[in-house]
Amino acid sequence: MALAYPAPFNTVVMLSWPLYSHRTAVRGHTSHAGSGRHISAIATQNPLGYVVRLPEVDVTTEPGSSGAPLFNGAGQFVAVLHGNCGTRLSYFISFRDLHAALRAWDLQEWFD
Repeated sequence: MALAYPAPFNTVVMLSWPLYSHRTAVRGHTSHAGSGRHISAIATQNPLGYVVRLPEVDVTTEPGSSGAPLFNGAGQFVAVLHGNCGTRLSYFISFRDLHAALRAWDLQEWFD
C-alpha cells in the first residue's frame, strides 16, 4: 500500500466488478492528484459533513464498481472508488485519507 498518491498524469489501474463484467481492469491517468477536488464540489449531498478531497482519475466506471481498488504503476494500492459512474472522470478516496480516518475513528488495527 502506498501512502503517497501518484502525481498528475501518472498511469493507474482500477480493478472492478461492474454488472456482467466481473474482474475488469481499466487503465487511466491521474488528474488533480495531490489536492483533488473537495467533496462539496462534486457531491450534492454530504449528510455526515465530510471535508475530504477526492483525487480525480480519467477512467470510466460503471454502476457496481464503488469501492474498487486503484493501483499505481508499481502495483501498490493507492485509493478506492468513491463514485461518478458513467462519466469519463471518476473520484477516489486516497489510501492516505482512508488510513487517517480509520486512525481518527480508533480503527487503525484494520491496517496493522
